Amino acid sequence: MLGALPAGSILAHGVHLTADQVRHAESMGCWLVQNPRSNCGNRVGYAGELKASRRVALGTDGYPSELAAEREALLEEAAKHGDDLDAAARRADAGHILLAERFGGTVPPVRAARDLDLEALRREAALEAPRLWSRMAGL
Repeated sequence: MLGALPAGSILAHGVHLTADQVRHAESMGCWLVQNPRSNCGNRVGYAGELKASRRVALGTDGYPSELAAEREALLEEAAKHGDDLDAAARRADAGHILLAERFGGTVPPVRAARDLDLEALRREAALEAPRLWSRMAGL
């Protein structure tokens, strides 16, 4: 290809990718994240060629982070488009593999929002933000 895709990238949507492009992304260790509610809501199409990769996770792309609703929408869209329903169903769990791969080890259990200490999160984010901006400036 053109060499513009760094190995290990995470690609969102993939609606217009060909099967060859999807396989190439997989061969580079890239993940694809399918966002069916967003794609349907924005009427951009269904990412049917993602079936060419085992490295496809499910995302929400700005929709409420309700993976159960996203999975339901994916299965509905997959059925409409004749996609492999078993492969589509595995995408919800593939997110755990993606997270473990990118962040190491096992992924801690997700806590409900009501259990989060939002003030502690805000303090931590305020401490980390300057370091992140510094790293981004150096790119």
